[in-house]
Amino acid sequence: MLIGAYRQTRWRQKFIGVPMRALRLGVIGDVHGELEPLERAVAALEAAGVDTLACVGDVYGADKQTSECCKLIQERQILTVRGNHDRWLVEAAVSNESLRTTVGLNALEFLCALPITLLIETASGPALLCHGVGPNDLAHLPQSFPHSFVRRCLRIGIIPPQCTLMVHGHSHSQRHQVIEDILFVTVGALRFRPANGCLIIDTASRAVLPIGY
Repeated sequence: MLIGAYRQTRWRQKFIGVPMRALRLGVIGDVHGELEPLERAVAALEAAGVDTLACVGDVYGADKQTSECCKLIQERQILTVRGNHDRWLVEAAVSNESLRTTVGLNALEFLCALPITLLIETASGPALLCHGVGPNDLAHLPQSFPHSFVRRCLRIGIIPPQCTLMVHGHSHSQRHQVIEDILFVTVGALRFRPANGCLIIDTASRAVLPIGY
């Protein structure tokens, strides 16, 4: 079941819409199996009164508490996309029984089923949640000539043209900038505290607020 499901979805570009409207979007960065920081970040965002929780993926961490992180994300109904580490794990687990046993079938099936991207409706328009840039989970938003890069992504459909916000991870740094009228928010990773990897986006004003946890 795991192998079949993964083979069917591994190269499919997904812009899946989410049936909700996020006003205060709480976002968690790359998790990498770090359960305690994940618990603290979720608690901090919930205490801050967000109405939607999202995660940019890379839930898997080698020799970490991946299974427990997957369970928490499911229990809290956190909107999550698949990162490159999650993809690599599932690819390796297809032919590695020891890895399947270590991580656990429930966690593997959860990671396998994660979409590559999600479109979330917000107060200022659709937001794209992804790990890298659109369906490319290894891409970074370049610091050199970013406008040319974004224009090309829009032209070839990597970023949907209606997007006003893109929330992504992968680089482990935290920053935000407006390019071609799109607010790009790079969330960071939970391993780099006190605030990196956890933030709130007020989607009406497009303000970005890092949250300590």
